[in-house]
Amino acid sequence: MSVNSKASRPSRQVADQKLMDGVNKHETTLPPLLIGGASITPTDIRTTLQARIATANTAVSTRATWQAAVKADIDERAETQTFVSGLWQALKVAFADSIESLADFGLTPARSLRRALPKRRPRQLPRPRRRALRVTRWGPSRRPRSKVPSPRRSRRAT
Repeated sequence: MSVNSKASRPSRQVADQKLMDGVNKHETTLPPLLIGGASITPTDIRTTLQARIATANTAVSTRATWQAAVKADIDERAETQTFVSGLWQALKVAFADSIESLADFGLTPARSLRRALPKRRPRQLPRPRRRALRVTRWGPSRRPRSKVPSPRRSRRAT
């Protein structure tokens, strides 16, 4: 599962803070989660999210250290991306029946596959092929054709 990389830094920071608030609220009921092949406790989740939030705050704090802080933030996010992605998936599975609990984490319930896929429109043939297909299926037009071509339509007579 990939994260939209075009999301702004403040919106990512707010999303991380909401995850942190949800973990703090449901710490007692949240079992250890299996993410990336390791068992992660709510304390481990909290420390990882605090590190992400701290690097984001550092990136915003001063203009002088801006480039170094941004690089550190990008590196931290790259290292913890699979962790946070697995955390999102695990939380969506654990709280699938409770929209309120998912909202505490800043998440929404998963959409069903039928709603996620767009409806397919039938393919429309080019105009000459459509006309040929209509003539072969239903015969020539029943409308009588004029012998003199119309000045507006020199190619076809109406």
